[in-house]
Amino acid sequence: MEDIETRLDSAIKKVVKEELERIMGIERDVFLEQSNGTRNGHYERGLTTKYGDIDDLKVPGDREGTFRTEIFQPTSDTPASRNSSLQCMQRASAPGRLKAYLSSCSTPATPVPQYQG
Repeated sequence: MEDIETRLDSAIKKVVKEELERIMGIERDVFLEQSNGTRNGHYERGLTTKYGDIDDLKVPGDREGTFRTEIFQPTSDTPASRNSSLQCMQRASAPGRLKAYLSSCSTPATPVPQYQG
């Protein structure tokens, strides 16, 4: 039998996941209204929160691939980032230049907005 703490943790994670997915859906709908875009399903990713790891979070998308949620930064494993990484590796043909090229190819860190719900 699960103890009360485990059940409470599971319930909190479920509510947080549902709320995040609801907010991202609203964000996408507003974005699509402003850009005259089209919905295009979702992708799943994990997310670490102060309430623990949330698995299989459904992140909505648009057909053009331009929608980005304000809740968190997109994962770095996207076709665009893989292409960018490949280009960086190709430019760094001399081993001594690898560190400089990797530094120039890195995406600058941007603060992730905190949800105040």
